[in-house]
Amino acid sequence: MTESRAGLKARDREIEDARLAPCQRRPDRLRMGWREATMGKRHREKTLKKLTWENLGWRLAMLFGDTGSKWVEEVYEWCIRQQREHISARRRRLGSETLPGAPGRG
Repeated sequence: MTESRAGLKARDREIEDARLAPCQRRPDRLRMGWREATMGKRHREKTLKKLTWENLGWRLAMLFGDTGSKWVEEVYEWCIRQQREHISARRRRLGSETLPGAPGRG
């Protein structure tokens, strides 16, 4: 399996999404990971097997570099929209009103 420099495998289904629904801390975690990547911090493979807000920021910074805070905020907002759409689609598919990590649960 080929791995990119951001630690993403060609088949992203191998990465468990452990991100919780948005709250006040989530953008800070994304920014922290982004900042760590631009400072040269590396993550172990085990860490990258789960997708967290912090290592998502790290992965994106490994791809895009130091971009400035406005762009990071726009990326965060895009990620939130994608996460909400994914959760809504999953609810419709499963017919469930409560899913782990759903908005309002974390």
